[in-house]
Amino acid sequence: MEENGVDVEKLKKFWDWALENYDTDELSEFGYWVNPEGNVLDVKWLAQHMRLTLEKTQGYIDWEYGLMHSLPILAKKSPEDALAILRIHLMEEVAKHEPQRAWFHVDEEVVGIFKLLYENPKIKEGVRLLINNLLPYRNGIFWELKSVLDSESNEEA
Repeated sequence: MEENGVDVEKLKKFWDWALENYDTDELSEFGYWVNPEGNVLDVKWLAQHMRLTLEKTQGYIDWEYGLMHSLPILAKKSPEDALAILRIHLMEEVAKHEPQRAWFHVDEEVVGIFKLLYENPKIKEGVRLLINNLLPYRNGIFWELKSVLDSESNEEA
């Protein structure tokens, strides 16, 4: 970030300050900062701060696409935070609001994130619970996630 003249430490301090001093609307804008591919912010730090941000915004974030696109990287480096991000965002924002506010589609990429997390023994039960909690919401849009759980029963048979 040196060529842009941005001091990463100042950026981090600003995010910490914002988490302490703001509630929802202002914090949702941090969704545009989620870019673990840019190697600007440490991925574990970024995952933790996205989780903290979503906790304060009750799961709402601007640029949801960027958040979901970053989750495979966050899941590899910080699986507990990635699971918490999914739980907060999907249960609090997507599942409980009409599609006009929270557009979301379970596609191959989303199923892949859940599979990656489900393979981690430390959080496997949390992933299973999240999937089961999501299934009844939004007229079945989360039903494809059941394939993550079904794949394990097929392997055991």
